[in-house]
Amino acid sequence: MKRFTTLLALALILSLGAGVTYAAKGDKAAAKAAKAAKGDKAGKKDGIMGTVVKADDKSITVQTRGKKGAEVTVAIDASTKFEGVATAADIKPGQHIMATPNVGTATKVTVQAGKGDKAGKKAAKKAAK
Repeated sequence: MKRFTTLLALALILSLGAGVTYAAKGDKAAAKAAKAAKGDKAGKKDGIMGTVVKADDKSITVQTRGKKGAEVTVAIDASTKFEGVATAADIKPGQHIMATPNVGTATKVTVQAGKGDKAGKKAAKKAAK
């Protein structure tokens, strides 16, 4: 009887240990799946940054930065919100912007103050000549 009790206790301990191990692996898998579900939006900016090449009331052409830098045209409409300027007409070539989202019509355009304002004034003077 003592031997049977010892074997039963050992079997119970092994099954509990296996259950805990399996549950721990499940938590890691669930965490990994949740991280993958967040995917591109987790910690990354979802927008286009660069220097304005030209702007009008329907679109803004931006020269992006980096190795894969290219000219990108960002569509805007009446529902697009602007930060740093009142309207699209106030955006000048040479200013630095960030437009979000990076696909479709921009919902928000942030114009960064600084060197871009001076560059915009230089471009306006060249255009006037």
